[in-house]
Amino acid sequence: MTDSGCCFAAGLLLLIGLTGGDPIPRPCVTPSGSAGQCVPLEQCSNLYAIKQLSPVNAKNDLLKRAECDALPAGKGVCCQPERIFALPEKCGLASYDRIANGNETAVFEFPWMALLMYRDTLEDELTPNCGGSLISNRYVLTAAHCLTENAHSKLEFVRLGEHTISKQEDCNNYTLDGVVELDCAGPVEDVAIESVIKHSDHRRKFGGHDIGLIRLARKIVFKDHIQPICLPLHPELKNVLLPEYYVAGWGYTENMERSDVLLKAKLERVETPTCQKQIDEVARTSRKKIKITLDDKQICAGGKDLVDSCQGDSGGPLMWLSKVRNQSRYVLFGVVSFGIENCGLVNFPGVYVRVGSYLGWIMSNMKA
Repeated sequence: MTDSGCCFAAGLLLLIGLTGGDPIPRPCVTPSGSAGQCVPLEQCSNLYAIKQLSPVNAKNDLLKRAECDALPAGKGVCCQPERIFALPEKCGLASYDRIANGNETAVFEFPWMALLMYRDTLEDELTPNCGGSLISNRYVLTAAHCLTENAHSKLEFVRLGEHTISKQEDCNNYTLDGVVELDCAGPVEDVAIESVIKHSDHRRKFGGHDIGLIRLARKIVFKDHIQPICLPLHPELKNVLLPEYYVAGWGYTENMERSDVLLKAKLERVETPTCQKQIDEVARTSRKKIKITLDDKQICAGGKDLVDSCQGDSGGPLMWLSKVRNQSRYVLFGVVSFGIENCGLVNFPGVYVRVGSYLGWIMSNMKA
């Protein structure tokens, strides 16, 4: 093969995000009559979004007409090339020998954590005010309210690969044959932002639909300390409500000081009616008379003591280990919406946007 032929094939594989053993998609004709490629449904952003959002009859008719048989593993869909977008095959992989006990995380434990850095225009200082989760080589999922700028604070960039903010190098210590060794992460990456997308139905911080996407200005090369987390794409994951979850972030310590180290906590899920009652009670006795109405697109968790829900950041992940492709991986079930700033209050659960309810929105707003 000529050099130009090699480059073309490599570029095509990179464009559609396939792994090394997968064949190049075969050509086909889309329902609208245009040229397309036969790919798994999850790799076609507009058709996947239609499956999640459209009425059943219209959805089934269009998806049926889009079916193609060129996949080794069964039927796919004929997708317009510009709509082909594959989420990473390798996601949410936990390094079990690098998991810490207690509230402080180990380096490499949650490599999808993103730190959103804001410029304080009055003090001309950079401060981390929100978190997020890396879900592909180009996108970070966060809360919509984290993307709302004001006159004194501007979102400047996203930091990936961070663990201890004050350290130049993050390392785990371990002992091998009586000798203390260091397992060190690479440097953090401060990545510019190309664009942000907030859910159009989000109106205020304590309202619903508090979800947003950050499109990074360049593609990320995954490393040990920078990896994506899985989305709950499979039906059994999309709709499940688990009894407990992990939350992680550079939140607050028991002394209500911002943490320098990435923290984690295991939270128990709170049933929505109980959560609503607890929030109503806190709101009733608060000076801020804000009416909060929860729905099935939100998850409540934590709030049992003064510490457990303090470890998260707004926009950060609510996650748990689940079976994905016959392997235990971390799956992103929620995005921190509100309640974290009230973590010093007993019986005030954190409220999280339920990611499974927004898969159609997420996929329809992502591009290669």
